[in-house]
Amino acid sequence: MGQAETFELPDTIEAIEYYYEQGLTDGLPVIPPTPERVNRFLESGGVAPEEVLGARSSRNWVITAEKVAINAIMAGCLPEYAPVVMAAVQALLTPDYNASGVVETSGNSAPMLLVNGPVRARLKINCGTNLFGPGWRANATIGRALRLVLINVCGVVPGTTDKSVFGHSGRYTMCIGENEEASPWEPFHVEHGLPLEASTVTLFSVRTPIEVFEQGARSPEELLDTLSHTIAANVVCHGKVIVILSPQHAQEFGPSGWSKARVKEYISRRVNDQRPIVCPDQEQSGSMFGVVFPTLQDYSSTFPTTPESIILMVAGGGSGGMSTILPIWASGFVSKHITKQIMES
Repeated sequence: MGQAETFELPDTIEAIEYYYEQGLTDGLPVIPPTPERVNRFLESGGVAPEEVLGARSSRNWVITAEKVAINAIMAGCLPEYAPVVMAAVQALLTPDYNASGVVETSGNSAPMLLVNGPVRARLKINCGTNLFGPGWRANATIGRALRLVLINVCGVVPGTTDKSVFGHSGRYTMCIGENEEASPWEPFHVEHGLPLEASTVTLFSVRTPIEVFEQGARSPEELLDTLSHTIAANVVCHGKVIVILSPQHAQEFGPSGWSKARVKEYISRRVNDQRPIVCPDQEQSGSMFGVVFPTLQDYSSTFPTTPESIILMVAGGGSGGMSTILPIWASGFVSKHITKQIMES
């Protein structure tokens, strides 16, 4: 162990209650991080306790591997999750992610982790049914570890520095895997220049998911028209968005030979066409960054949707004509997604 303070308590229940009393939880019980558990976690991650994984001088945040290990154990992580958690924390502290902005805003943003590559199967990370729901230890605890680091190391405490008006359920945990096997296209990490055999974690800042229900589409165009209409009609989607196609929806594109680039181009064109029709009341919907758009012409030219502003992937369960849209917080202007390769021993 490094420099972390240690103390003894009579039993596990007393320890759990102690962490509640000290304000060191996210509202849920935590696993007591004994020195033995923390050491095993560090060994699995291949890092020394004192290694600094990231810092943010404007907030006086300094995150060491030992602090991460302690909070990951508290979250319920197994030692084999360590490389993913360490990579996620490094992404969190990358300046372009703007972690303090994401987690201290009065809006409803949440950090979301996307895992790609072979590590998904090894750690049993859910990529399919009930993607954003409960039931998978890896998803639940890896995402939760990031939140406990923010609370206990960075001091991002709800009601104190975390001033979100309504919050976001993803602030407990939000970790998913891409369903690469169900996709007609290359996975997200391959699209962005990494080899297929690499394992990666990507950190996004997202708003609440928007479900798109489409059971009647008989062509790629009909399905994309519905997706585009949903994006165009929601002011929070006017900027960068993640489009997660369910496997059932994704099946529309494989036999038809549609590439990712073609899908993104079609969506962007249709969104820009539909926006003045389905979302003409920009001022009443809530203008972004305090900007007022007095005319439709100004509105549609200020935040055009481009193919580059659409992140496309496949995930979720195998049956059901639903897909999901995740608006990027602040339209992607002040927080960029960060991908880190997971270094496994």
